[in-house]
Amino acid sequence: MRRTSRLVLLLGIFLAALTFVVVLFLQSPNPQPGTGNTPSAPPTQLPVVIAVSDIPLGTVVTADMLTTRTNITAGQQVHSTDFQNRAVPITVPTGKRAFPIQVNELTGVLNLLDVGDTVDLAISLRGDAFPVVQVLTDGSVTVVSGINPLSIKIPLLMQDIQIIGVLDAPAPAPAEGQAAPAASQKPTITGANKLLVLAVTPQQAEVLLYARTTGTLDAILRPPSDAGQTSDTTGVILKTLVDDYGKATDRALRIGFDVIQHDEGMSKVSVIGIGMRSHAGVAATAFKALADRSINIRAITTSEIKISILIDGPYTELAVRTLHSVYGLDKQ
Repeated sequence: MRRTSRLVLLLGIFLAALTFVVVLFLQSPNPQPGTGNTPSAPPTQLPVVIAVSDIPLGTVVTADMLTTRTNITAGQQVHSTDFQNRAVPITVPTGKRAFPIQVNELTGVLNLLDVGDTVDLAISLRGDAFPVVQVLTDGSVTVVSGINPLSIKIPLLMQDIQIIGVLDAPAPAPAEGQAAPAASQKPTITGANKLLVLAVTPQQAEVLLYARTTGTLDAILRPPSDAGQTSDTTGVILKTLVDDYGKATDRALRIGFDVIQHDEGMSKVSVIGIGMRSHAGVAATAFKALADRSINIRAITTSEIKISILIDGPYTELAVRTLHSVYGLDKQ
């Protein structure tokens, strides 16, 4: 009996020792193949950027003009996603503003303009952007086109303006059953628009905003060798083309002419009314009234319901008041 108890005790000690060895083996690190019992290397320590103070949204944090996209609190790790990541990368020079204009293949040098190019800007004014109010013989008011763009001298609006961003219109998808054009194929006219982002001063931005709403802006590409240089221009009107360049417009060539005269100090006054169709002497009344006031008529155009006369600019207000009076409009 005593011998049996001794065997059981020895067996229990052996099993306990075996269990201890197995536990130690399982907890020990597994050596890599070919390295023997060499312990694994410690993890690599990489430096990170930590904000030491609160950084409000939009704060410039580096000399590279990086600005934050979100608020960063003290102690928070700074990540690249915390900074601006525009779809169209733009770097605005100090003291300038980013201003967009829209061009096409005609007004934007075949849409070949790109970031880094410098351009001059010219404007073509639209007459409908400067409406003129006319009072008709029946007292009603009508609005007609104002200035004649051919009589306005406008030199180059701006010179040496740098492009700091572009946005192209997406390429049109090929028609069904038509293969996409090859990369080496020559460019064709598509009528696509393109946005140019220009670096301008605050004052130039105001000028461009007004110009963009009253006319058409053309971007004229400059060579890199002309950077920083400007030229004095005077603008061109019809008289300039005829007198200085000896060329007339296609329309003038079609209708035939001997002499073209031009005067910028003229005004057009019109008498308009449906009653002209049935009432005789309306034009004669107007011409006599103006003659009595010594207002010289330079040119006359007529239609069934309209008489237009060209007079010297200083007499414009007197002519309008005279016609109002002779037709009785001042009594209504």
